[in-house]
Amino acid sequence: MIGGLRAGAIALATAALLPAVPGAAGAASPAAPPAEKSEFWQEREAAYRESPRGPFTAILAEYLAPGDAVVLIAGAEELRVGGEPAGNEPALTVTLGENGFTVTPVEGAPAATVAGAAIAAPRSFPQGAGDEDDLRAGPYLLSLDLQGPETGRILAYDPRKLQDFHGFPVFDDSDTYRVVAKVVPGDGEVTRLGTTRGLEKPYVRAALLEFEVEGTQCRLTGFRAEGEDQGSLFVPYRDATSGGASYGTCRYLRVDPREDGTAIVDFNRSTNPWCAYSPFYNCVLPPEENLLPVAIRAGERAPEGH
Repeated sequence: MIGGLRAGAIALATAALLPAVPGAAGAASPAAPPAEKSEFWQEREAAYRESPRGPFTAILAEYLAPGDAVVLIAGAEELRVGGEPAGNEPALTVTLGENGFTVTPVEGAPAATVAGAAIAAPRSFPQGAGDEDDLRAGPYLLSLDLQGPETGRILAYDPRKLQDFHGFPVFDDSDTYRVVAKVVPGDGEVTRLGTTRGLEKPYVRAALLEFEVEGTQCRLTGFRAEGEDQGSLFVPYRDATSGGASYGTCRYLRVDPREDGTAIVDFNRSTNPWCAYSPFYNCVLPPEENLLPVAIRAGERAPEGH
């Protein structure tokens, strides 16, 4: 019996020294290396790593109705809404009126700046303020934009949070989801698409895209902003992966019609709306007609936690 145990131990030790045979029972198969992301995604990620304004740096949003005013105080650790500034904390008041936004300095506090120049008196921003204005309060960047005739938004960003961005989760690139579509002119009617904040945004039904995915006939409506009659189509959509492998709310595509009445619909370039990564955004939702009956396993995946 003792000899049998000794022989078994020797056999186990010998087996442990032998290399594993691929496919053999109990042998762990090496994990396949992740596919390299396409040029589209590499360029997109590079742009986000360099942009201090975006969903990965957004820290605060205030939605205003006409007549509303908000005081912002730039503390060293956080951007506060309301109250009194302490010490050398920059502060400003943002008001939404009939003629856009007005930024007013708070007496006794360091001023906010535009392009490095202090705002020493009330200053108007009829169309809002974006990257080109470089509106700042202390270390924070501010954007002012109109979300509709009765709604304005203040978005604040902390550029120091750029280090939290580690790239986008995407499906492997696949020719299956790169299809040629027939472009049929839309009716040109203005429709109001809903948003994640219960608002509406006007868009023109510019075109219908008719195509086939894995033997299933599909159709999507492409939209343009009012007043635009050329350029890329905005295509928000959902599919059978929405809420599972892909972000549940929707994904977005940009499609460029060609002169021959066709377009390449490349689902590998499907992107998540910014509300997938931040609660501060107001994202357009797809209409019912843009719910696809097939699974689109291409483009951006659902981020972790969604």
